[in-house]
Amino acid sequence: MKLPIVRVVVAFLPLVLSLTPTTLARSSAQTASALPRLVRFGGTAKDLNGNPLTGVVGITFALYSEQTGGAPLWLETQNVTADSTGHYTALLGATKPEGLPTDLFTSEQARWVGVQVSGQAEQPRVLLVSAPYALKAGDAETIGGLSPSAFMLAAPPSANAAAASNDTRAASVSPATTSDVTTTGGTASTFPLFTTATNIQNSILTQTSTTAINVLGKLNFPALGTAKASAGFNSRPQDFVASVFNSSTAKAVPQTFQWQAEALNNDKSTATGTLNLLYASGTATPAETGLHIARTGLITFATGQTFPGTGNGTITGVTAGTDLTGGGTTGSVTLSLDTTKVPQLAANNTFTGLQTVKTSSGAAGVTVQNSDASAGLGLEATAYVGIKSTGTEYGIQGMTTSGKAGIYGSIQGGNTNRDSGYENGNAGVWGDTGGGPGTYIGVLGTANETAGGVFDNNSQGDSYAALFAQNDTASNPSAAVISTLGSTYDGICNIDVSGNLSCSGTISGSNIAADRRVLRTYAVQAAENWYEDAGSGQLQSGSAPVALEANFAAVVNSEVDYHVFLTPEGDCKGLYVSHKTETGFEVRELGGGASNVAFDYRIMAKRKGFEKLRMEDVTLRERKQAEQRPNFRRRVATASVSPASSQQAALKK
Repeated sequence: MKLPIVRVVVAFLPLVLSLTPTTLARSSAQTASALPRLVRFGGTAKDLNGNPLTGVVGITFALYSEQTGGAPLWLETQNVTADSTGHYTALLGATKPEGLPTDLFTSEQARWVGVQVSGQAEQPRVLLVSAPYALKAGDAETIGGLSPSAFMLAAPPSANAAAASNDTRAASVSPATTSDVTTTGGTASTFPLFTTATNIQNSILTQTSTTAINVLGKLNFPALGTAKASAGFNSRPQDFVASVFNSSTAKAVPQTFQWQAEALNNDKSTATGTLNLLYASGTATPAETGLHIARTGLITFATGQTFPGTGNGTITGVTAGTDLTGGGTTGSVTLSLDTTKVPQLAANNTFTGLQTVKTSSGAAGVTVQNSDASAGLGLEATAYVGIKSTGTEYGIQGMTTSGKAGIYGSIQGGNTNRDSGYENGNAGVWGDTGGGPGTYIGVLGTANETAGGVFDNNSQGDSYAALFAQNDTASNPSAAVISTLGSTYDGICNIDVSGNLSCSGTISGSNIAADRRVLRTYAVQAAENWYEDAGSGQLQSGSAPVALEANFAAVVNSEVDYHVFLTPEGDCKGLYVSHKTETGFEVRELGGGASNVAFDYRIMAKRKGFEKLRMEDVTLRERKQAEQRPNFRRRVATASVSPASSQQAALKK
C-alpha cells in the first residue's frame, strides 16, 4: 500500500507557494514521516499608500477554507525581511514546532492563504493549487481507485451459524471520527491554543485570579472585509455594557457604548478612517454619538458639547478702558459703554460735529442694514447736496436683499411714483420724480468727455438686457420709451411704446475690417414694409416648383401680391414666374424651353399686419414727442447753442 506523497504549489501574480519536496519511506510498517511540514511563500509588502516596505516587517499568515468570510483554520505571525522593492519570502509553519498540520490537506477542499501586514487590513486571499505531478499523489490514497474503507473485513460470523449462512451481506465498519488530543505541557493560568487539530500549546491570553484576563500581545479588531471602490469596511466593534434599573418599567436596561474604527471618504484621494463612539439603550442597535477622533488625533465633539468651568479661572482682573465703565477683580465682571462718549446703538443719537468715515480696504466706508421695509440709511438735506462721497472704488454703493431699491432717491417737485408697480422691482438705484412733463429728472448722469451713463449686464445668457426701458402710458401708443436729442436739437431718435424706431439720421451698422478698421454700412430703406428672402433652384425639363420657406411665410402676407426676381446661372431662353400661391410659385423657361439650368431668386413680400403702410406721415406724432421731452438745458452760455435745424424747427411749429 502506498502512503500519500503531497506536493502543493500555489501561484498568484508574483506569489509562489510550494511544499518543500521530500520522499516518504515506502515501508508499510513506518508510522512517522520525516517530511518538513513547511510551505514556501513569497510576496511584496507595501504601506497604505502603495509604497514598498523594507527591512523587518510583521506579517500574519492564515489558511481558510473559503475565499471570503469564515474563521481561519490555521494562522501564525512572522517577522520577514523585505528587500528594497518590498519583496519577501517566508516558510509557512516555521514558527510552529510541528510546522503545518497535515490534516489541513487531507480533505479535497480548497485552501486559501490570507496575508495581513501589521497595522493593515487583510489582503485578498490567494488560492492554493497543486503542482502538475502532485496531482498523481492524490491517487496514492486509493487502492485501484477505491477508498481503503471499501476493503474492510466483513463482520465475524454470529453465534447462530444457520442464520449467518442465510445472510450474504458483508458488513463494513466505519473508521473513527475522533482523535486524541496531545500536549507537551502547558502553563498555569494560561489559555490553551489548538496549534493543530490534535495539539494544544500556550496562547498569549492569561488570567489573573478571577478578576482579569491579560493579553500578552496586540488585541486586534480587524476590518469586516477588504475595501473595494464601491464600499469600505468598518472594524469589528468593541462594546462596553452597563446595566441600569428603570423605575418606570421596573426592568434592568443595558447601556451599550461601542468603539469602532470607520472608513471615511472611500474611493477618494482623501480616503482615511476615524475612531467613533456609538451608543444604544436596551436592545437598540448602537448609533453614532457624533464624537470621533481623526487620524491626526483631532477630536470632533458631539453637537451641544460644552466645557463648564470650575472655579474662578485664571483671570485676575478686568479694567475698563477709554469710553468704558465697570470692571473688577473678583466674581462676575460687567463692562458698559460710557454713553457720553460712545453713541448708543439701540437709541437715537445726534451728531453735532462733522463726521468723517474713512476706509482703505476697498470695502464700503459705512454699511447700514434695516430689517423692515424702510430705508437702511436716510439722509435729509436742506441744501444743494443730500449725500457727498468720494473714494477710489465706489462713492456710494447700495445693496439690498429685501426686494426694494439699493439706493432710493426722490425729488419732491410733485407727486412721486413710489407706490407704483415698481415697488418690488429689485432696483440697484431708483430715482423717482413727480411734477409736470419736462420739469424734473429721476436719474441724471453727466460727464466730461466720457460716458454719462454705462449699463453692463454680466449674465452669460442672451435673454437679459443691459438696459431695460418701459413706458406705462398705454393711452398714447406714440409715447417715447427712449428718446435722444443732439446738442442743437437737430438729431432725433425715438423708440415709442408700440416698438417703432424713428431716427432722423442714418440707420447703419459698424463692421470691423481685417486691418481692424471700423467701416460703416447703411441700411436700404423702402417706401413700404417689405420683407425679403433669397434662394436657389434648378429647372428639370424646363420647370421647377419653389416653396416659400416656412418661417418667412409665417411673417409675410403671401395672399397679397409678392414679387419674385430671377437670375439664371447658365444659357437658356429666359425665365419667368407662373402659378403664384400662398405657399410658393413655379419657375419656367421662356419659349417652351426644356433645359435644366440652375437659377437664383429673390422675393419681396409685405410684412404681415403692415400691408397698408406707405410713406406714413408722422409729423404730428413727432411734434407731440418733442413737446413731451424734458424741458431742461445744459448750463452753457446761450450764444454757444446753435440754431435748431430746419427739420426740428418744423416739428415745433
